[in-house]
Amino acid sequence: MEGLKVNIKKRLPLLFIFTLVTNYFIFAGASDMEPVTSAKSLALGGYYYAGYDDITAAYNNPAGILSFAGSGFAINLNGRAGRQLCEQSEYDLHRSFRATDYSGSAGIYWVPTSKLGFALLYNRAIDYSLDWPLAMSFNVKGTERLYGLHVTSRCRVDALSPAIALRLGSLSLGFAGNLYNVYKKFGFPVGNLNWESNSANPIYLMKQEMQGTAIGWSVGFNYPLTSKLEIGGILRSGYTRNLSGDAETDLFFDLDSLAKKTSIESEFQMPFSGGLGILYKVTEQLSFNLDITTQLWENTLSHYEFNYEDTAWTNRMPDAARDSITGYYWQKMPLNFENSLDVSIGLEYDTNKDLKYRCGYRFSKTPNSNQTYSLLFPDVNQHWFSAGIGFTYDNYLIDLSLAYSFGIASNIKETEDPYFYGEYDTRTILPSINVEYKF
Repeated sequence: MEGLKVNIKKRLPLLFIFTLVTNYFIFAGASDMEPVTSAKSLALGGYYYAGYDDITAAYNNPAGILSFAGSGFAINLNGRAGRQLCEQSEYDLHRSFRATDYSGSAGIYWVPTSKLGFALLYNRAIDYSLDWPLAMSFNVKGTERLYGLHVTSRCRVDALSPAIALRLGSLSLGFAGNLYNVYKKFGFPVGNLNWESNSANPIYLMKQEMQGTAIGWSVGFNYPLTSKLEIGGILRSGYTRNLSGDAETDLFFDLDSLAKKTSIESEFQMPFSGGLGILYKVTEQLSFNLDITTQLWENTLSHYEFNYEDTAWTNRMPDAARDSITGYYWQKMPLNFENSLDVSIGLEYDTNKDLKYRCGYRFSKTPNSNQTYSLLFPDVNQHWFSAGIGFTYDNYLIDLSLAYSFGIASNIKETEDPYFYGEYDTRTILPSINVEYKF
């Protein structure tokens, strides 16, 4: 085992490089709303509420701050790399673009006593990123023309969280205030209803880019039921915010010489969520965790409503809410989300030689209903499999993990949606690395 430990030390730079470059060789982006706080938690199924991870994982349960002593900091880096598919027929297959997408988290802690601890955390709370090529064919004055567009759906939320943890007997409680910075971007095609009677293009790209800030809170706990069994969990508030930014399209300029850009506002909402987990020490070296998480999406907005400042734009928009050519929505985009549910398990084996092996599985239920699916919202149910190692070297703790998911294909019938029907599916790979230093 000592030889293996030395071997791991020698190969850590190679493992680090592998973790960073893995996502260059596959399609990138991810259509899920779950945060990645730590490589260790990721390897153990993704949440690990009742266990003790590095300080970046305190976003999932701030009570975990009291698992530390003294002070220190940690940094997490992960890459989200995935490919989304929508197959409408044997000859009509959509695939997402190739790109690279990184995110991460960081935290610093100070635990002066065993009953009191403080932390400041940064986390990419949401990293939803999709880019698709879209081609549409039109017969213009007897000539077949192919129009290519770039469909985009991005939602990135960064959270800054000051947190405090208290110990009351055997019970650990953690509280955090969350300041969210929200960035939202859509790019989708809209049709020109007058295209056959003038020389303008049949379709145009509508780009919307908005941002804003919001405030929320979270409270977590850890409690040992026995010397071998612990429970932990979290409640996290939802939040609502009016986002503002710009919308841009060439459509109205080509038709009426109107402005190509205008200000836009839209309401954004995230759901109340909660999670509960257990950690069971099977032996001195082997431990097992089970975690359940839910997000109450049914209580959030039923649609996105886009309010354009330029009234000349809105006067030129079709009366119908839905574009009759492309199927996308001008002013009111329905969401129809359902409550989501994640169930995960993990195993960790401690060699007692500063080396730990981990593996995990998670089933993730999408909030999408059959009425939600489009290239903007292609998320399907997913099976996640993960593995990782943890290594201690002097005052450093290093965790490496790799998670892979494959979707459970969702088939939307043409009778349910004549525009966005088809079989949706996804594949995702997620490498992650954590480095923690204890002062």
